[in-house]
Amino acid sequence: MKLSSSFLLATTTAQKYKDLRVSVRNGSDESNRVLGNDDGRTALACTIPEATGNVDGYYCNSKFCTLMCKPGSIPDGRARNKCINGAWKDDFPNCITCENSVDDEPSAEDSNLGFLCSVDDPTDDRRCAMTCSNGGDLLPTAISNTVDLICNCHKKKGCEWREDGSKKAADLSSYSCSIPPTSHPTDPEVPDGCPADKPSECTSITSTNISFQNSWTCRNCFRIRASYSLADLNWSDLDFLVMRFDVRVAWISWGHPIDTVESLDNEDGFKYKINFKKNANFMSGELTHYSSLSDISNGACGLHMSASTKATTHFLALDADTDYNGSRNCGRCVKLKCECSQSEFTGACATGSDVIAMVVDMCPDAQCLQGHLDLSPGTWNDVTGSEDPSKYDGSWEFVECPSEFLSDSVAVSQLYLKTGSGQYWSAAQPTNTRFGINFMSVNGIEIPLHNSVGDNFYFNIGPRTDAEFPLTLLARNTEGEVATLVISSPGDIVAESYLNFDSLL
Repeated sequence: MKLSSSFLLATTTAQKYKDLRVSVRNGSDESNRVLGNDDGRTALACTIPEATGNVDGYYCNSKFCTLMCKPGSIPDGRARNKCINGAWKDDFPNCITCENSVDDEPSAEDSNLGFLCSVDDPTDDRRCAMTCSNGGDLLPTAISNTVDLICNCHKKKGCEWREDGSKKAADLSSYSCSIPPTSHPTDPEVPDGCPADKPSECTSITSTNISFQNSWTCRNCFRIRASYSLADLNWSDLDFLVMRFDVRVAWISWGHPIDTVESLDNEDGFKYKINFKKNANFMSGELTHYSSLSDISNGACGLHMSASTKATTHFLALDADTDYNGSRNCGRCVKLKCECSQSEFTGACATGSDVIAMVVDMCPDAQCLQGHLDLSPGTWNDVTGSEDPSKYDGSWEFVECPSEFLSDSVAVSQLYLKTGSGQYWSAAQPTNTRFGINFMSVNGIEIPLHNSVGDNFYFNIGPRTDAEFPLTLLARNTEGEVATLVISSPGDIVAESYLNFDSLL
């Protein structure tokens, strides 16, 4: 909590510095009114010093001010001072810490020594993990490649770095880093089967899109979050990420959408290959609840199925501007779950489970951003454990539709012909599919998504002259599998009917 040097807070009893520091930072002190003549009190007559250096601010009433130090520093004298006849009784103390500032790293002779520092809450202990940033071993012992340092301060004796658990000052000049091998293992080869437009070697991507966060359950652990535009990278299912660290690390765990992590070093710890789940969506997002549809055909996709399936109760809507992708993701199945940690509601979704639902709608609301899922009541209840409608953090990926989302009366995919379809105008919708459909052609010529059916998911197969019949329609799914059907004559194009493909896509 940053305290302005001109902000006066009312306090009536003298607290110990440590207790006052905690109450101010966590906001538990209820005497938080600015003093002034408007409430009948006498404003502080002394001028409050400017907060400089390691001073965070001053906590005051009409007679006293207590100097508050920044986290990781302590006052080297009595922090509480009294205002007498417009003048301070004593000089305010300094806020001391190891080094000159709480933002300074420990001073070391070897420039290859690196430090990851933090301040414990509520003890205010300043800690730094010392490692070798050049990838070498930490000498002289090399028993561990990390040494934990703690800043120990005494208001009269000053501050010094100590190894955690030691009562003596640490001699930082005695530490150094070995020089690692100059050559490193080459990047893994690009796998066979890559699309023709992919480069033959790995592409370097900027590290500015990678952020690191502390892990509060492990002192020397950290979390990594990487955010990239997949469209800019021309991403495919065969792509992977190679990440090299300047210090040796152990990869403990990972989450969606990562599938596996493998070391690429002869000496583990510097370079890792990250493999991703097939068809994974790389965006986490929010999960919300919306009303049920009387029929899934009423959703923006306009989906039709010849038999009732689990999709009638377990469905969802994607963000209209991004993930809906102009209806191209309609009919696909999504596996979703709540995140273990919730940014707004701690402990939410604790009794929920992984759930599969079908995309049948889009979410046009301005609050539905990329990655956001708006869930049917059945989907919401299963993923949250039947909690009241709210907004939770979740993650998801596209998956193969299981059998309960497919018709039990027909073993192949079908083509639904929209109301009004005929020889001279027709809109056709692939349905009863395991995967999304991303391509259709008629007599070998690709046909586009229909541009006159709003946001519905339909392909345009008309108009057609008599000479063009029979029509051979081919559909391809996101796995590259194809299925065909033949329309022999104009009379076979019957509105609101289902035609059978020769296989299940």
